[in-house]
Amino acid sequence: MREMFDSASKKYVLSNTVLTFGMDGVWRRRVVEEIRPKPGGKILDICTGTGDLAFLIARRFPEQNVYGIDYSPKMLSVARDRAKALGLGNLVLLEGDSSRLPFVNGSFDYVTVSFGFRNLSYSQDILKAVLREVHGVLNTGGRFIIIESSQPSGVFIRKVFHVYARTIVPFVGSLFSGRREPYAYLGGSMIKFYEKPRLVAFLRENGFREEKNVLFMFGAILLSIFVKEPKC
Repeated sequence: MREMFDSASKKYVLSNTVLTFGMDGVWRRRVVEEIRPKPGGKILDICTGTGDLAFLIARRFPEQNVYGIDYSPKMLSVARDRAKALGLGNLVLLEGDSSRLPFVNGSFDYVTVSFGFRNLSYSQDILKAVLREVHGVLNTGGRFIIIESSQPSGVFIRKVFHVYARTIVPFVGSLFSGRREPYAYLGGSMIKFYEKPRLVAFLRENGFREEKNVLFMFGAILLSIFVKEPKC
């Protein structure tokens, strides 16, 4: 999977903008609106990719220490070039595995992830390991914010969404990047990813309390906020 994302890194930002009709930036800014950090706090963006959400957070909260982590070196290379151009001195970008985070417990007030969470769900063991790590690095009462594709509840809208994911996403992705495989995977993962009730239940089972859910695009996109609860 690392090689697949590395191969799509150069055109990833442009492809995502086209595939979402420019709405991916709107949804990420909505995530930032939900962040209310304490002075001098820390925020972590996992699966940061080319850095889109991490940049928005770092620019909005220049007094915060913001970290982005991803295991694709070429994605991070793009992110670092963009961060340098933006002059974001409060942002640190790290190569690493979200299932083995290099931070001490209780380091962060917020952990975020934008359109990368479903990439972890190909393995229940990996996803549980990531949630253990996120739970560990958050302060008690800290928040885990996820913006991700979901499954529309309406049958017709869901069918349209699945057709789009199965056919349009690979076509447009290959057109802009010259690589069909990453976008075929992307479309397939959108079809298979959890509905809201299953996502909420899974997070509850792993030490998080549901605080808020916001639906976009008739439920095809879901913003979820979870609060870390102490494990018994």
